Amino acid sequence: MSPRMTASIAGLLLSLALAGPTQADGAPAIEDRINHGVAAKLGLGLGVPYGGVGAGLDLGIPYVSVLGGLGTTVFGGMGWSGGLRVFFMDRTRKFRPHFSVVYGTTTVVMDGSAGYTLKGFGFYGGVDHDVGSPGGFVLTYGLGLITHEAAPQGLETGTPVKVLFGVNYQI
Repeated sequence: MSPRMTASIAGLLLSLALAGPTQADGAPAIEDRINHGVAAKLGLGLGVPYGGVGAGLDLGIPYVSVLGGLGTTVFGGMGWSGGLRVFFMDRTRKFRPHFSVVYGTTTVVMDGSAGYTLKGFGFYGGVDHDVGSPGGFVLTYGLGLITHEAAPQGLETGTPVKVLFGVNYQI
């Protein structure tokens, strides 16, 4: 192959790569749907946004979303959560830091000798991070602080620092 033909092919491939994928059927690309409409993220995880150990749903526009979670606290029965996320970058980015504020089940304390389990409710506020592309699997992890708004008096709840981890599918 001649150097001129090689340069022409390289230029064509580069221009196609920079232009990105096109949709022949006239449907908007997934990035356009996410940035100009409602995006959804559904997943399984661990942490306050997932109701303990459970499922979470995140619905939103490019920079703000509402979320909810329903799960189990393992020892204390059902856990739940609801909240708001604010994204620092639009949802088409592969790396998306965001701030989450969630109210829900924050702690479970078991006393085997007395035969009871107590659940505490409160707020989780943290800086979280999504890694993954729109239209595919997204890893969510974060670190935040919790409060115990509805914990029984004198309940020792441990550290207020909590982590979250989830595997989601963003559509």
